[in-house]
Amino acid sequence: MSNGLDRDGGGGIDFDVVVGWSNIVGAGLALIALVIGALLGWSRFQAYALFSRRRRYLLPALRRAGWKVGRWRFGLSTKRLVAQRVTRGKPLVQEEIAWISSMIAAFADEELPGWKPRVRIPFTFAGVKDGPEYERRMLLLADGYDAYAVAVRRRWLLRSTAGPLVAEEYACARATAGQLRRWSTFHPLDLADEGPIPRGSGVELRPVAGADGITFERAVRLVAWPYMNTARSPITFASVGVSFQPYRVALQGQPVSASPDGLERELMCVVDEAKVAQVDLQSFDGVLTRWHGPGLRVEMDRVTGRQKLHLCISETTYFAFRATQSPAGAAVSRTPGLSRLLSLSLLAMDRDEKVLLVRRSDYVVYPGAFASTVSGNCELASREGVRADVDPHGFPDAIAALVRETREELGLDLSGDDAQLGALGIVEVDTELELGTHLLIATALLPGSADDFTLDRAKVDPVEGVWEVGETALVIDLPKATRTATMAERYVNWLRSSPELVPHAVGGLLLLLITRQQLRERRAERAASAGRAGVELDWTVADLARWLKAPPPPRPPDASAFVSEHALWQ
Repeated sequence: MSNGLDRDGGGGIDFDVVVGWSNIVGAGLALIALVIGALLGWSRFQAYALFSRRRRYLLPALRRAGWKVGRWRFGLSTKRLVAQRVTRGKPLVQEEIAWISSMIAAFADEELPGWKPRVRIPFTFAGVKDGPEYERRMLLLADGYDAYAVAVRRRWLLRSTAGPLVAEEYACARATAGQLRRWSTFHPLDLADEGPIPRGSGVELRPVAGADGITFERAVRLVAWPYMNTARSPITFASVGVSFQPYRVALQGQPVSASPDGLERELMCVVDEAKVAQVDLQSFDGVLTRWHGPGLRVEMDRVTGRQKLHLCISETTYFAFRATQSPAGAAVSRTPGLSRLLSLSLLAMDRDEKVLLVRRSDYVVYPGAFASTVSGNCELASREGVRADVDPHGFPDAIAALVRETREELGLDLSGDDAQLGALGIVEVDTELELGTHLLIATALLPGSADDFTLDRAKVDPVEGVWEVGETALVIDLPKATRTATMAERYVNWLRSSPELVPHAVGGLLLLLITRQQLRERRAERAASAGRAGVELDWTVADLARWLKAPPPPRPPDASAFVSEHALWQ
């Protein structure tokens, strides 16, 4: 009896045979699926997929932008980056900029007395003598990253475990393209017509005597501030941009001499045993910002007319900073590998332009002296209780660091727009304790009167803030101090000679004085050119330049007319 499957003559197909073959075919397909799934989950497959797309879209973009990048150099650098991405994930725009910079091999000199080391710098900070060419390069690279992002999103074979990697790589490529396009609109300003006080001017301060009778010279250098000859010239920069170079000056054998974050670092070891012995190895050793290469340039956005302070930053550890400086009482000398610390200083004032200075505690450097409202550092590595001061793209964020430091030391929140927190500029200080320290000076608005400002111990960070702040505050009435030429000259002489003022605060206050007066002069000039009555100025920046060139007085003049002191703690 036939079951419908057999054929006459014994040539039919048996049902069991069909079932057997179907099982074999099904098992084969399942095996193929498993192999493909394993392949897709294999890191080498993912790495090759990303590598091939980068080579197809980013290498031509680099060459169109004018950089002669060889396939061998591109391949070697890309393999390292992609391997890191596959194993660690979380790609950052900062890593993309560093990756491109490693292939471009841009260099610059660091200006040190008697020594000009050449260091690598980010490509975003190099080659800007021709503004249109710089803009063209940025836009071509941005187009390349957009094309790469689209290619990354195209469906991979079954696209299984590659999903999260694809999403992260796509987001990073899009963010990099956006960053490059934003930076392309900013062009360096021509600061040739500086006026009476050129950028980089040095100001001599009153020397101080050490405990052993040695006299130490003090000086500040006025490095950068907003350019007041443009149509939109505020007293502070509209923004701060950072080009970061993965380079670290570190002390050999210390915990943070190598980074666990997977980023490539170049380490410079400091081996001067005499100076290393002076470093308290039980103290703080964070990863801080370093003034790298040329350090900065002032730029203007050709779209909005706003100015940007563009910083070039690498890393230094605090131990390396201490080891390359002069310990108290020792002779001052500059050392190869100088850390060139970039620190932070905030001058807060009220709406009446009264500036608040804070006395330092007895447990910090320059004990008992009056410093800026807040002093601190931008920390580039997270530590217990403090997250790294970096933005979502991985770049150092000095403004966020100032917000954190202010919250820790004063219990104030400057993150809102009403605080008007902005970068005033850069100064450099040489003192008996440090050499070549650069400071980002910022200003902010106090929530109330500076005369009434006090601290609540419940709001100040008990670990990071309380131990740094002393018992009293100093208030400088800026309108009174600058009302007449006689009073302004006395104010300048007091700043340069008072033993109670930390040089870092003096540099910031001089910068504030310059920008404030330049802005007043520009407004008076514009009012006169428009036929309107302007403000009568009793003194000018030319007068200020003359006062700053004179030797500092041997004794500070009476400042009681514009300075007052009050208890700081409630």
